[in-house]
Amino acid sequence: MECPTNGPWSKRNWKFHDQYSGKEWTPGCDKAGNTKPIEFFMCCFPEEQMKAMAKKTTVKLQSGVVPTHPLSYGELLKWFGVTILITRYEFGERALLWATTSSSKFVPAANFGKLTGMSRTRYNGIWRCMVWSTQAAERPADMSSEAYRWSLMDDFITAINDHREANLTPSDQICVHESMARWSGLGVHGITMAWPMHVD
Repeated sequence: MECPTNGPWSKRNWKFHDQYSGKEWTPGCDKAGNTKPIEFFMCCFPEEQMKAMAKKTTVKLQSGVVPTHPLSYGELLKWFGVTILITRYEFGERALLWATTSSSKFVPAANFGKLTGMSRTRYNGIWRCMVWSTQAAERPADMSSEAYRWSLMDDFITAINDHREANLTPSDQICVHESMARWSGLGVHGITMAWPMHVD
């Protein structure tokens, strides 16, 4: 920048330490031709958090009316992959992604069962039982309802932030995206129907 807001600064590139390979990802690493998107996902997602989610979700899956087999680390990773893949499709109902016949002669059936190897029943079961963080069965008397609701995500957010702090060296340019702002919707003091969210 020609007119730095807070005075001049030294140029610095970002780097991210890979928790699995020990490599350091730096600008241009995605252009080398031998790097896969899954590698970036894996190095940015804390391994211990992934294992904890698989373990906690398994408990919930097996405590249902129809208990099912445990959720492994690998299957959880596949579930994330299917969820990301879903964002690449247009559909009216998610169930249509598992249909084996198409409603249009111009667009082939997505047939996710064959494409991903994960059945619709299993995907939906994991979706319903996914545990991102630890929340007490009942709200403690000294905890606000807002804090109790956020305990569904707090461990996950803390793990991501701790992992980023330990492994990411930011560059001299930082962009803060508003989609990562904490939701403070209806039920929070001062929020009315006319103002369902605020971004600090």
